[in-house]
Parts: sequence; C-alpha cells; structure tokens
Amino acid sequence: WHIALFSVPPGIAIFLIVRMGATIQCCWAGSMATLSVTAFGYMLMRLIEQNDNPAHLIVWHALPIMLMCMAGMMIGKFALKWR
Repeated sequence: WHIALFSVPPGIAIFLIVRMGATIQCCWAGSMATLSVTAFGYMLMRLIEQNDNPAHLIVWHALPIMLMCMAGMMIGKFALKWR
C-alpha cells in the first residue's frame, strides 16, 4: 500500500512523458513505466521499513509490484495509444 502511495505522483508524471512519445507497443511501454515508478516506490519504502522477513518481502513488496505492473500494462494499452 505504501509502495503504491510512493509511486502515484511519479507514475502520473512518467505516463504523461511517455504519452508524448510515439509508442508502438503500448502495453510494454505502460508496463515498463509502471515498473520504473514502483521500483522507485520500493526503494523509498525500504528506507523507512526495516523488516527483512522473506515472506513479508514477497507478499507485501514483490506481489504488489507485479500487480501494479499488470495494471500499468492495461492502463498503457488505452492511455498510450499513438494518435
């Protein structure tokens, strides 16, 4: 939940920047844009959280990143169409 919170402001900015380009593969561009901002959010999250339990990292860190990348792929399909 915190990763999403840290990722939303840069996510909006990067989607607007990617939208200015002529994307050929919209799903791929949306997924990569989302992956970059969720990685940034994960990095910020690790600075404030000290839990290194592997189960916690998989469930609360890796899984949300994968789900947000899938959502970014779907959003990119519609929001990044070349007009």
